Amino acid sequence: MTTIPPCCYSHFIRPALRALESHGVDISEVLMHNGLSSSVFKKPYHKISPLQLTQFFANILKLGISPNLGLEIGQQIGLSDKSALGHAQLSAQTMRHVMALGQKYMPMFMPLVQWDMKINQREIQLYYSTSFPDEIYAHHDKGFLQNLEWFLTEIILGMHINQASLVPGELSPKLLDLPFPKSRNQKTDYRTIYQGDIAYDQGSYRLTYSMDIFDQTLPNYDQYMVDAIEQLCIKMREGLNQEMNTQDEVEYHLNARLGHYPGLEQIAAKMAVSPRALRRRLQQSGSSYQKLLQQSKHRLALDLLVNSDLDLAQVSKLCGFSEARNFSSSFKRWQGCSPQDYRKRT
Repeated sequence: MTTIPPCCYSHFIRPALRALESHGVDISEVLMHNGLSSSVFKKPYHKISPLQLTQFFANILKLGISPNLGLEIGQQIGLSDKSALGHAQLSAQTMRHVMALGQKYMPMFMPLVQWDMKINQREIQLYYSTSFPDEIYAHHDKGFLQNLEWFLTEIILGMHINQASLVPGELSPKLLDLPFPKSRNQKTDYRTIYQGDIAYDQGSYRLTYSMDIFDQTLPNYDQYMVDAIEQLCIKMREGLNQEMNTQDEVEYHLNARLGHYPGLEQIAAKMAVSPRALRRRLQQSGSSYQKLLQQSKHRLALDLLVNSDLDLAQVSKLCGFSEARNFSSSFKRWQGCSPQDYRKRT
């Protein structure tokens, strides 16, 4: 199984939200149980965990909006959603180079789906696979996880087929292999994005392209631009591997799962330090576990009151309070007004 990196950038959440908004979905419904808030989408290089990303897409799947939604989201993914990677791909020499850059840097944004290229003299085949964080298996049954695998793969599949716009003329796969029987395809309409041959019950997703198409020189090819932008990709990837400062890391763990606030001892264990050492580090940085905990709950409360239709009891529970009256008391201390008054004002 592919090793999943500890964190990724939140860029791919944006095209998903655009697709959801076109269906009139309340965004708060897909932010449940994953520690994400709408403020994440205002930070271009916000780091999230693969578990948060997985739960975000699981929440979308549970809504049952449209069988074509994975393909829709994939087609929504533009250059800006892939940051420096998108611009490097736009300047690449061939589609083979475009795909190679994606293999190299796409895990920064979508670590849950991988693809391998198999090349012979006449064609190139892309094989798709998925990997989930271990924790996700405890919360969903096998059938749901199978559908989630298909859903996530269809996002990348839609993105890859949509990349044909990089090439003048026709750049379409000559064959699309699907892992399920034809009966399921009556729900998901692949003909919305693909007009070639389709083979069913093939065990996995696979796209097959003609070699001559893959090695055509692209119209925007600029090697100097590719080299320069790839350096930005490298810096972005290194940024994911850099250690967070103590406050950021504690906040990361506090926000990792909506409604679940690990204690200082639990966070210290995840950071491989003693609770005493963690308290000291936070004190040296001018903070404390309790201060960061209260800030985390305060931010979430503001977000839920403004961006969701949850009632006060539900907001209280997600903010870690067993009773709404205790939440109201804390909120008034944080904000200087009651939660009800704050919601009315905003």
